[in-house]
Amino acid sequence: MYETLIMLKSGEEFPPPEMHRLVDRVCVTGDGSLAIDGDSCIVSNGDAFIRIDYASSDDVAVESREIAEFAGMDCAECSTRYEMHGEDMDMLLFNDYLLILERISATGKFLIFDSAQGEEYVA
Repeated sequence: MYETLIMLKSGEEFPPPEMHRLVDRVCVTGDGSLAIDGDSCIVSNGDAFIRIDYASSDDVAVESREIAEFAGMDCAECSTRYEMHGEDMDMLLFNDYLLILERISATGKFLIFDSAQGEEYVA
């Protein structure tokens, strides 16, 4: 249900502990609870979950160039990202999902690609 690539702009830094803090601030007021698994965040409520995984590899850079070409986004130089995915059939975590994306967007450090829609996410 949730399929979002959160690409760190070239020259920016946002290590996993910062992402953990950002997501934790949403969970304090949201409907999900947060668990940390290494560099990943997992927001859950019953069977519903949103997982945010840190990724930095040659594949990320290649896929960023492909997304730039496909979607016309300025992400060709992005080599680090967070991959947000999850299942939430009853939409228990939808507000948390939106709040996380809004807070990520507000940092000004990311380009966000909605894989399901095939387009840039604009908060």
